[in-house]
Amino acid sequence: MTSTDPYALLTRAEAAEHLRVTKNYVSELTRSGRLHSVRMGKRVLVPRCSLERFIRGEAATETDNQWPPTPSMFSADAPSRAE
Repeated sequence: MTSTDPYALLTRAEAAEHLRVTKNYVSELTRSGRLHSVRMGKRVLVPRCSLERFIRGEAATETDNQWPPTPSMFSADAPSRAE
């Protein structure tokens, strides 16, 4: 990924390009909750930080539903906020 902005929102097509899968598969991932997305009107956007977590093999967490993301969301050793 070329952008280093953790607040960046990617379209499903952009997320699919990064994952090297189809846009429909990204849609399936977002519908199933395995990849967090944000709805803005009719658009479904994927936060860059959520895509990076998915690539690392980390499951979607409660903090993925928090927008905008906080710096602690990007730390691999940050404790889970879900209790």
